[in-house]
Amino acid sequence: MKQFIIKLGIFAALVLTVNMLLFVAVYRANYSNLYRNDFEGEKFSSFLLGSSDAESMGNIMEEYGIYNYGAARKQSYQNMQDKLEYMLFNKIAIDTIYLSISDYAISVLHDASPDRAYDMRIRKNYSNSFEYINDRYIKYFAVLMNSYALAGTAILYRGTVLQSPPPRRFSEWSDEEQILAVESAANWYSARSKDMTQALVNILEICQENNITVIGLKYPYATRSVEMLDRHGGDDIMKQYGVRILDYRKLFVGHDDYFNDQVHMNQEGKQEFVKVFAKDIERFRDEGYIK
Repeated sequence: MKQFIIKLGIFAALVLTVNMLLFVAVYRANYSNLYRNDFEGEKFSSFLLGSSDAESMGNIMEEYGIYNYGAARKQSYQNMQDKLEYMLFNKIAIDTIYLSISDYAISVLHDASPDRAYDMRIRKNYSNSFEYINDRYIKYFAVLMNSYALAGTAILYRGTVLQSPPPRRFSEWSDEEQILAVESAANWYSARSKDMTQALVNILEICQENNITVIGLKYPYATRSVEMLDRHGGDDIMKQYGVRILDYRKLFVGHDDYFNDQVHMNQEGKQEFVKVFAKDIERFRDEGYIK
């Protein structure tokens, strides 16, 4: 019996060690960019919520009083709702939310993978303590029991070990490469998720209840992407709630040199985009629509 207990203890120690090592790796791959670790949102009253479209903007909008709370990879409207509720729960004063509109954020793609905002779980949103503890702690720390989290190690491996080559301008891609990239994205995000649609509705209703102005934001797309993407990104829902939408999808048609791929701008593109965006924000402020 004593030998059994010793072996069981050694096995448990090994499992805990492996889990701890995986947690460190998986955290970097899946959670570390979920929200900025140097969060200084308390200094701002306007926030940018979105997926890789928002995340890729970095802190370039802070000059205009907008804090970027976007994050890449598996960032859905459910994640954005979690962030919004998390900020309100922590009594961060919010005047305006700039909310990405995209096929990706509302896609059924997210139905097959759980969201990642474990750190932002709030007890009042759960009917019992067990569900809260499971979502807030077990799924987060028990990596060996979370198949989705384990998959994140592949992302980490590809991004750090294989070291992908620096991106080319989209204008340097061949016609075949461009067409394949755009068609692949269109197929991936071809259907709207009921759960993500409800999350978008929840965001808009939470904002209404808290007197938060929402502005819908459609980022510029490369030329071939304009007509094929964002066909069901949530415009209709936002318009039902009186949300004003800034649609920049066609802003850089003919300027594929401003993009790293079919939808993500490079640094030059972002700088040019922000110049146009800033003018619209100033116009909204002059109109008294936002502070």
